[in-house]
Amino acid sequence: MRFDPRRAALVVAALAAAGGVLFLAHGWLTRPFGRVEAELVFQASRLQRGLPLYVDPAQGAWEMGPPPSRYYVLYTPLWPWLLAKLSPPTLVGIRTVGRAVNGLLFLGTLGAVVRGSRPGNRVTVTTGALLAVGLAMLVREAGTADADLAAVALSTLGLVRLSRRRGLDGLSAALLAAAPFVKPSVLGTPVGAVVAHVVTHWKSGPRRLVGPLAVGGLVAAALAGMLHVWSGGAWLTHIVRATGQTLSFDRWLQELGPRFVFLGLPHVVAGVYAVRRRAPLVATLPLATSVAWSVFSMAKHGSGTQYWLEPTMAALVALGACEPATVPSRASLGLAWGGLALAFAVGGTSLPQLVAAAREERRWNGVVESLRAHCTLRPGEVLVSSDSTLELELDGRIVVPSWQTSYLVRKGEFPLDAWRRDLARPDGARWFVHSEDYLEPPPDRIEGTTEVSAYRKELRDVIEASFAYDGEIGGMLVYVRR
Repeated sequence: MRFDPRRAALVVAALAAAGGVLFLAHGWLTRPFGRVEAELVFQASRLQRGLPLYVDPAQGAWEMGPPPSRYYVLYTPLWPWLLAKLSPPTLVGIRTVGRAVNGLLFLGTLGAVVRGSRPGNRVTVTTGALLAVGLAMLVREAGTADADLAAVALSTLGLVRLSRRRGLDGLSAALLAAAPFVKPSVLGTPVGAVVAHVVTHWKSGPRRLVGPLAVGGLVAAALAGMLHVWSGGAWLTHIVRATGQTLSFDRWLQELGPRFVFLGLPHVVAGVYAVRRRAPLVATLPLATSVAWSVFSMAKHGSGTQYWLEPTMAALVALGACEPATVPSRASLGLAWGGLALAFAVGGTSLPQLVAAAREERRWNGVVESLRAHCTLRPGEVLVSSDSTLELELDGRIVVPSWQTSYLVRKGEFPLDAWRRDLARPDGARWFVHSEDYLEPPPDRIEGTTEVSAYRKELRDVIEASFAYDGEIGGMLVYVRR
């Protein structure tokens, strides 16, 4: 029997995927809150309590007492609204349901892509799907209650239908149009799909060309109108201010460079192969636009590997739409050997990363419990922190999500004076907790990959006047009200 690299890659990919599934299952109940996850769970909890979601940060949300919560709504309210409807009325309950839904969406969408591929390509697409499950940089993001997977699932299911029908119809247009209204960064596939449909059907009749575009436009308009009414016209301002962090070339190199072998190069190879194997434009152009958008997005502070969920799905759709090779060719053999090398690389690097991540998460859970025991809070008292997950864990709400707010302060788009008054007031906060870099003097200029908390710079004087050092717990500095 001759060695078959395709089947060997499938076996290695399945082993890597088993590790990814175990990580998802283990982290479902035990992983600590992620930063973005904490904000979305907080938003869902406000909706469950019947509290207004959109609040002017200058006024603040005072329902739980001083200091008020001051924040901009992250993304749109559609995902928090769904979590609020599906979940029990506890923060952990919302998180648990959100993670379960996203895990199922991740695996289910990959399954739909495999099923939607041409029969002769299913071994290749299945191998790619298993590698996506086994790749630590993707499966870590799939195991949280973030909004990414809901949006990616919509865009991917629309792309699968678009690819099979060789053009948009009403349903695929509606799915693709809805995706950015769940997570605004999921733009690459919808834009590429629309352009590919127009180019492919330019000479078709108006019904074939314009009809699906009209359906997509109506869906987008209806969602935009609903969000406008829901937010009192503030939803776009909140999105821009909550997500509009700066771009830098240094950040782009930091995020893309070390990961390009896994997040970038395989997608480009898949696109080149799909073009050579005569995959339709409606499959290859969305892959190209989603890869280009993700590559560009790596320059933004706040970007992460979750941005590669969309182009990974698009790459698998493009591979599934190829003309199957009737006889082995150089290109198909090269892809098979490349897939085997990638499978070994994914398994060899991701499994240790997932084990290390699980250990670090257990350690952090212990730090949170130690802080909970040390930083005792009487009714009405809160802890403020540079880590919004700590605020959610110990206060049951987020006071100020300081990471993105620090960028807003420097652009003059957040009420800094109100934030300073909140920290200075005697009934404002009992405890202050910050990572150890608080002791380092802030740089005079903040640029490139440098990220400096406002607590270290703009708020440092009010912190030092209002709080006294109380000790260190698990690498976190603890201060108590003077």
